[in-house]
Amino acid sequence: MRRSVKKVIGVTVPTVLFLALVIPYVYVVHDTDALRLESSLDQATVVEGNDIYGTITEQNMLLVTNDLPLLGNWRASLSTDGCGSFFNTAYGLGLYEGRYTAENVSTAKSMMIYPPSGPHCPAMVCANSIRFRPLQTIGSSLSLGGYWTENTTTHTDGSVTYGTLHPFVPGTYTLAVADQWGRLILRYFKVLAR
Repeated sequence: MRRSVKKVIGVTVPTVLFLALVIPYVYVVHDTDALRLESSLDQATVVEGNDIYGTITEQNMLLVTNDLPLLGNWRASLSTDGCGSFFNTAYGLGLYEGRYTAENVSTAKSMMIYPPSGPHCPAMVCANSIRFRPLQTIGSSLSLGGYWTENTTTHTDGSVTYGTLHPFVPGTYTLAVADQWGRLILRYFKVLAR
């Protein structure tokens, strides 16, 4: 009898442990409500000429894989990267001069926060979903020192610059962090004159 119990335990425990480790990655759900989008800025006020820093994260709160369709429900006008792309990402950013709210940010014109990259953009591969692993967090750091304008400058050494970075002028700015599934976070900061 004891041998049978030990044998059952000897087989059952490893099997349960194996299933506990494998099932969260094999079992897939499609639950947009299981995501948590967060954003923060290191300070609410900076002196002209200084950068503002922040973080953005989006986390799958489930213990199983969460495969989500890309819906494009951004709720704000966002800045694209230098190649005009943010459609395959979970979240995007928009920066606006002035103070906007969730009710009117969709009417604001986003400032260019990424440098233009000219003709050197990689081929775009379009995805139709993003897969979050169990409890996976994706995120990035943010450093804003101004906004870009597009222009092409050829230098005497033959190199080419595709944009100009302009420092923030004194005033109030709104940073929007939006995701594909309609979440929107607004953060505000002020730039003070020197």
